Amino acid sequence: MNRFHTELRFRDNFSVRFRNKIIAGYNIGCSRPYLAEEIFISTEEYLNTNRLYMGLDTKASDAVNLGSLYLLQSDRREGWIHKHIFELKIKAVM
Repeated sequence: MNRFHTELRFRDNFSVRFRNKIIAGYNIGCSRPYLAEEIFISTEEYLNTNRLYMGLDTKASDAVNLGSLYLLQSDRREGWIHKHIFELKIKAVM
């Protein structure tokens, strides 16, 4: 799956940012592992952010979904700065 966004940004000055996210995953029973890559391209800074995702979503029951995610986010600010982010998700469907 491919998702493309365009953002019009009004900060100190006007800029346009393009985001493209590519997701690859497959279903294994009630679980879904996936990989995703998202790049951010700005008219001010060109390629300024890159995100790499690796996650697993699982249907625990008819009413509860669980998920885990690792995200490596790289931002370019006077060189590349890397952030390691871990996320746990619980979604209850009523």
